[in-house]
Amino acid sequence: MAGRILGLDIGGANLKAADGCGWAEALPFALWREPEHLPRQLLRLATSHPEAVPGDRPWELIALTITGELCDCFANRAEGVDTILAAVARVFPDTPQRVWSQCGDFLTPDQARARPLEVASANWLATAEFCSKLLPRSEAAVVVDIGSTTTDLTPVRHGNPVPIGRTDLERLQSGELVYRGIRRTPLMALAEHVGFGGKFTGVMAERFATTHDVYLVLGDLAEEPDCKDTCDGRPATREFAKRRLARMVGTDAERHGESDLLDLARKFDEAMRRQIRNALWRVLARALPDSRLTAIVCGSGEFLARRILGETGRDFTQVISLSERLGPKLSESICAHAVAVLARDSL
Repeated sequence: MAGRILGLDIGGANLKAADGCGWAEALPFALWREPEHLPRQLLRLATSHPEAVPGDRPWELIALTITGELCDCFANRAEGVDTILAAVARVFPDTPQRVWSQCGDFLTPDQARARPLEVASANWLATAEFCSKLLPRSEAAVVVDIGSTTTDLTPVRHGNPVPIGRTDLERLQSGELVYRGIRRTPLMALAEHVGFGGKFTGVMAERFATTHDVYLVLGDLAEEPDCKDTCDGRPATREFAKRRLARMVGTDAERHGESDLLDLARKFDEAMRRQIRNALWRVLARALPDSRLTAIVCGSGEFLARRILGETGRDFTQVISLSERLGPKLSESICAHAVAVLARDSL
């Protein structure tokens, strides 16, 4: 493993690692609950590499991108950046580190601490930079990355990302960041009312269920009986997901038939697709009105990205799936893979 680069994507709910050579791993970790345990979890992730040797220094460079600075356990983003960089330095004290920035380059940890807003929430740009290299410079594209928490819609032209926004605020305003994902989004964020049992029905403003439950019920996500990171602490299975969904409209699952609950899941899925599709229309109309356009889909929500692309009315010349090209694990951890590859190319 000597000479390898370890790419890290340190988020608030998930930690992801990749070596840029085909290996990737993701680890759920609620940073906002236990920030003091971040070093231990980073070590666990790094040592999960199949060639890791205890006590060895396998990495030539640590390349990282940060989104966890947004967590509300930190007073502000500067504190978050500093805390996360300190955790990385503690785990890899003898290994050089570089931090990806919103300017499309790498900073030293000292530079990142001095300019924290430049490295905050920049992982989307690493993905877009990586994806832009998959195409001829003459081909325009949109990168659609749907993850567990967010959706990134990044236009690419002449071989480079051409976003309107760089910060979270600017990207929320431009539509390039949609704070919706396939696991963690509370359903009350998708709709105030849905059709249920043939009637116009209000949605409870409580975190009774998330999009994870929707896609468990619809069969898009596999059941995880051992996972209890759900709204009620019960397993991430289809049967429990139906119970959580029913609570969103003030009822119990056992009082309704399978078809009613399946239809309810479809209603929330439709609302989710509509919100992302509307944002994608804005991005395409403003930045990519070209008739010839490629779409690149990645993230754990590739299945949803494909559906949304089919509903845009645009005739894409091709849809490139990073899951098919690189494998599902790399697609899910694409930001970590991207910073590893970009760092290697910059050496």
